[in-house]
Amino acid sequence: MAETLVISALSKKRAEIDGEIRKLQKRLNELRSDLASIDQAIRVFDPSAAPELILPKFKRPAPEYFRRGTFSREVLATLRGADKGLTPREIAERVATKHQLSTDTTANMNKFIQRVRTVLTSHKEALTCEQVGAAFEWRIKA
Repeated sequence: MAETLVISALSKKRAEIDGEIRKLQKRLNELRSDLASIDQAIRVFDPSAAPELILPKFKRPAPEYFRRGTFSREVLATLRGADKGLTPREIAERVATKHQLSTDTTANMNKFIQRVRTVLTSHKEALTCEQVGAAFEWRIKA
């Protein structure tokens, strides 16, 4: 009896996945056709063009909590307002508290800390970093 329930559930799941694959394959074929049409149009205007050498452009996902550039400003403003060097974890905690963001799980907090580290390394010309014990403290250059 239990085997028939398992087989039924697995069959249903397989049908869902197969349907999704077929839908995506159809969309992929449409996109390939569109790409071929655009390549032909490029060659009409420039027969010596090589459209296949054009690099693909990937869309970045929309930011989850902050508009583009505002997270960097928040991190730097937090450092400016600090009277001592701060670790990426301390910066993340302060920014999260200020904006009432949930960092209740370890995964959320680690993701947030990683974003802070990315901002810090991309602005390293304006910052100083020194090792204090096992941690690194960042501050704005004087």
